[in-house]
Formats: sequence, structure tokens, C-alpha cells
Amino acid sequence: MLTKSQVISSDFIIASIIFVLVISIIYLYWTNLSQKIDEERRISSMVDSAFLASNILLSEGAPKYWNETHIVSIGLMNDNRLNQTKIYMLNSFGYYRVKNLLGLDYYDFYFKIYDKSNNTFYEFGKDFSTSIEAVKIKRASIINGKIVFLDLVVWR
Repeated sequence: MLTKSQVISSDFIIASIIFVLVISIIYLYWTNLSQKIDEERRISSMVDSAFLASNILLSEGAPKYWNETHIVSIGLMNDNRLNQTKIYMLNSFGYYRVKNLLGLDYYDFYFKIYDKSNNTFYEFGKDFSTSIEAVKIKRASIINGKIVFLDLVVWR
């Protein structure tokens, strides 16, 4: 007695196509979600680093009256005001030493101190116009009895 059977039915082909499509959609969704999570982590890390660096800049530093040879932390303030001497000493430290003292090992930075009329008092760091991702922190302070703003841009 001979029996006949179908090796591949149309139901099986349709089910296989649907299964492959569902798996493909899940894979694409998972890949996209992973990329978004990684991007959010990178940006969050940059924001944290920028806030930390701005807090360091707007502190007194350690020791309180540091100099080029004796410095632990690079705060630019004394008596709740920006200290011009400390600000101008940054040039003698160089970009990479300041970057290290600010704890910005993985990022580049730029900062600018300016008044409310947008007159620049001081700028330091690298140009960020070609950056891929950047975070900007704006803080206010006082120098010579005038209110000034410090913009810190951390970028990669």
C-alpha cells in the first residue's frame, strides 16, 4: 500500500516567512534600542563630567592659593569671586594639564568667561566647532565686582 504525503505545504512556507519576519523585526528593534541606550549613556557621562568640571572651576581649589608648582585642584575662585591671577595662570599650565586637573580624561573642553554685554574676558581650550557631541554648562560668578558668565563646553 502506497501513502502520499506533502513534503512542504503552503501553510509551512507562510508560517516560516512570518517567523523570519518577526525575528528580523525583533532584531532590528533590539539593535536600535541598544544604540539609543549607548548614546544616552555617552551623553549622560559627558553631562556629569561637564558639571564636575564646572564645579571644580568655580571652587577655591586646593590649596586655596595654589600656584604652578603646588596644586592639587584647580579652582579659580577666592572669597566667592573669580581670581584673575588664577585664571591667567591657566595659560602657563597648558591645555592637557588643565584637562587632567579637571578630570576630563575622555573629553575635550573649552570655556569662556564673558560679561552680560557678551564682552569676552577670557577663553581657554580647544575649538569645538567640529565636535560630534557637545554639552554646554553655563554658570554665573563675579569678577572685579561685575557679574560674569562662564560657559564650559565638553565635547568629543
